[in-house]
This record gives sequence, structure tokens and C-alpha cells, in this order.
Amino acid sequence: MINPFDPMILIPACLSVVVMVRLFSSLGQTDDSENPPSENTISTSPSTKHVTIGEIITQETNNLDDEQLNDPIEAAIRKIKTIDKAFSKKKFLDGAYIAYETVIMAFAREDYDTLKLILSNTVYKGFIEAINNRSLLGHRMETVIVSMDEAEITEIDTNDEVARISMRFVTKLMISIKDKNGTVVAGNPCKQEEVTDNWTFERLLTSPNPNWILVSTSPG
Repeated sequence: MINPFDPMILIPACLSVVVMVRLFSSLGQTDDSENPPSENTISTSPSTKHVTIGEIITQETNNLDDEQLNDPIEAAIRKIKTIDKAFSKKKFLDGAYIAYETVIMAFAREDYDTLKLILSNTVYKGFIEAINNRSLLGHRMETVIVSMDEAEITEIDTNDEVARISMRFVTKLMISIKDKNGTVVAGNPCKQEEVTDNWTFERLLTSPNPNWILVSTSPG
């Protein structure tokens, strides 16, 4: 089976860079209805008292069952929220899904600028080397995303004000690699393959930059 993050394989598509940047910038951020009107308080209504962030976290914790309270991922998310009040698990998952597809598409199109927006320096260098190797061989790839079957957080590591969130993506893909004559040299354009990938995103939670950076990729 072909790994889609092998140097030779990635997914073509036509999502614009502008749309991608807007979506990826919202990764993990709440919408306006979730944001506090000031740094330290949330107004319950124009004429009622303000509720502190600490009180809201306490209220959320009180609503969790024992399994959620003991879940290390949920505990790490609560810790992130004490530093980054705008963080939202749902928004993060939505953004991570967009980032996954965007990176794959940018790799396929040899879109260096988009890759540089999302990847750490180390990961970026690896992707660029893979693109160059593919070009030297005169190969091109054709890949279709059939479905995204799973996108879940598997681990969260918080060290001081830096958070790393690891995710597992499970997709069904149809992948083929063709040479300059159009001959298929790897994969099968008509056969679905289930692919599992593990990605890790990182962000300095106190930074005004809302973007999470992809710092690690590995096959499942």
C-alpha cells in the first residue's frame, strides 16, 4: 500500500490559498459568540453581573462526568483554556481537518508558499526534498479522497505555554503514480486504500498568531 505522505504521493485539489489561510487561522479559536467582551470577564447579559473565566471553567468542570474528568485529553484542554481563553476543541478539530487536506493539496501542486505557512522548518524541508525528488523522476500523482473516516485527538502535551496536539487521521484514498508518458508505475487509480496518519500540531498559546504549526507526520 502506498503511504500518501511518502515523497511520491499527495492529493490534488483546487481550494484557494485565501480560504485555506482563513480556515487554518481559526483552528482552535472560538467564534464571536464564544469570545469574552474583555480579557477577563464574560457578560451574561447587558444588565447582569460578569462571570470570570475561572468561574466558567469551574462550571464546565462541574458538568463533566467522572470519565471526562479523568480523561487526560479533556484535562489538557482545560489547561489550554486557562492560557488561551479562545480555544475551542470543536474549532480545533475543524481546522485540523482543513489543514490535513490543505497540506496534501499543496504538496501535490508544489505550492511552496502554502506549505511554508503550515509546516515547521524541519517538516517543510522534508516535503520540499520529496517534491524535488518527484520532479527529477518526472513523475506525477493522481489521488482522490474518497472519505475522511476519522479525525481524532490522541494526545495533548502542554509544556509551559507551548501546546502540542497529536491527531490520528483515517482516510480512504485512490492513489496512482504516473511517469511522464502517463504509465501507472505505482498504486491503482481505481482501488480504494485505507490510510492512517499521525500528525502533531504545535502553538505558543500566548502568541497573537492564532496559527498552529505542523511539527510532525508519521504513518499510522
